[in-house]
Amino acid sequence: GKMKSFLLSEEVATKFLYIQIVVFVILSALTWQQILKFQRMLPQTGSVPVNVAGAKTRLAFGSLLLAANLSRCIALFCEWVVIRRPATTQFTWIGFCARTVPALLFMTAFSVVVLFWAQVYYAGYMLSVPALRPLTVLLNVISWAAFFLVAGLTAFWGDVETFRDDSILLIGIMNVFLAATFGCFGLRAMNGLPDDFALRRRDVIVKIYFLCTACPVLFTIRGIYNLWYYFSSELSFYPAWAAPVVFDGGIFLLCEAVPSALIIFVFWHRSPPPRDFDAVQEEIWKHRRDRDLGFFDSNPHTPLNPQYAGALPGHHQRSQQYAGAGGPQGNAYPGSQPGGSEYVPPPPVSMHAQQPG
Repeated sequence: GKMKSFLLSEEVATKFLYIQIVVFVILSALTWQQILKFQRMLPQTGSVPVNVAGAKTRLAFGSLLLAANLSRCIALFCEWVVIRRPATTQFTWIGFCARTVPALLFMTAFSVVVLFWAQVYYAGYMLSVPALRPLTVLLNVISWAAFFLVAGLTAFWGDVETFRDDSILLIGIMNVFLAATFGCFGLRAMNGLPDDFALRRRDVIVKIYFLCTACPVLFTIRGIYNLWYYFSSELSFYPAWAAPVVFDGGIFLLCEAVPSALIIFVFWHRSPPPRDFDAVQEEIWKHRRDRDLGFFDSNPHTPLNPQYAGALPGHHQRSQQYAGAGGPQGNAYPGSQPGGSEYVPPPPVSMHAQQPG
């Protein structure tokens, strides 16, 4: 009826395109503002390992997210140009390419957050998994290589339909995978935090739980729809009740703009900065500091401050296994006080102390 004619209206489609451009421009501006803050903070915290790690993670994610939002703005402008031109194979191929590249950039950006969740989760169990970062890079390289291979071959053959369908399949697979890993590692990382931290930073925990629930749902919606179209007998990706520009815009806003806004709200600094992003990582580093360790030490027999024994089940479990195999009992792990006496943690070290020059 009236709603269908409204959604199919060319005038509505054009206005909705303008709205999308404005939204992604605003997100790009907010992202750029935060990147500038991160760059100003990084030299001041260069001597503190946790803050350097947190700042570098934010900077990498912010740069990728900025590229994704800016590329979506450019893609929407290209679409605005293309829909006013006669339909040709070249313009159709450009349109499909413009829709796909920002989505790939967006998922690459959020894979950095998944990497952060995984590092926090394994750090809570005092495990070193050095393959996490290379594996994340490898999966992204494979995804981009597959896209460029399909894009190049279909451009050479002039097979636009195959390029469209394969791009839809790739985006669907990546969204489902991103949803599963984002939710799994995010929730596990939060569940592994000590109870006292959860009580002290309840506001942070609630926001992160919401993020780890909402984003996977949105990613799953997009992924399942793409996979359903690819493996079903449907001839058109777009429903009959909405114009393609309107339908695409709804997906872009729901599955790209909303997660971008959520991540900015949850993690990033405002004025005065609450350091939400650093808080989780600092808590893990406090555990390592009390054990007098550096980066991710996977040795399960290294002395652990007793006050954290209940908060780190992985360490406790492996230490018991070691004791059952004939190793020393209690806190008398290799490297503890001579004679098996109880481990005494080193004096507290300020997280903001400067290292000697």
